[in-house]
Amino acid sequence: VGLVWAGNPNRINDHTRSLELSALGTLIERHDVAWISLQTGGPASQAARYAGRVHDWTGELVDFAETAALIAGLDLVIAADTAVAHLAAAMGKPTWILLPVGDVWRWMLDRSDSPWYPTATLFRQSTRGEWSTVVAALDRALGDLPMPCGIRMEVDRVDLVRRDPGGRQVHGEPRDAALAAFTNNALLDRRHLLGGHFHAQVATRHHHRVGHRQNRFE
Repeated sequence: VGLVWAGNPNRINDHTRSLELSALGTLIERHDVAWISLQTGGPASQAARYAGRVHDWTGELVDFAETAALIAGLDLVIAADTAVAHLAAAMGKPTWILLPVGDVWRWMLDRSDSPWYPTATLFRQSTRGEWSTVVAALDRALGDLPMPCGIRMEVDRVDLVRRDPGGRQVHGEPRDAALAAFTNNALLDRRHLLGGHFHAQVATRHHHRVGHRQNRFE
């Protein structure tokens, strides 16, 4: 889950939309979520307090295209009302946006959805400056999400095509082909981004055996 907790401090009324990362501490301590920082600027340094719980590669991001590439590998983005919230929602990524009381017109009033972004959900303050009820609502919503169950690929007969020094074709083990296909799959990068919390299983079925062999990657 991607996380942005603060905007540009030079924006008028930024203090009403931005949080300290510590305000989200209840969420960060959840052990069923791997947190990926999408926060830039000065507030990004707050992630260091939660090293091991919040994974931070934002120092390697140089533009919105790279931020979008990181977002693409996530299941969800939780963000204050910032440019990253708009980017994630415009990409069609499920995006939960934290809103202060009396925010700008684009979020309208008294609704949790947005006509601009079908995949956005709005979490609004009920009292100006009070984020605890918003964080509690986020915590409940995270608890209601289905847990990922991984990926299973069935390979009935897939051979690697190799050639020996004489140019004759040599068939590889089906297992090798399955592993090669999985290694080249973008989901492997997604597993890495999630800090090892994504589990995938590759199942292969040999043509001369009944049943299948499973290999687990964590």
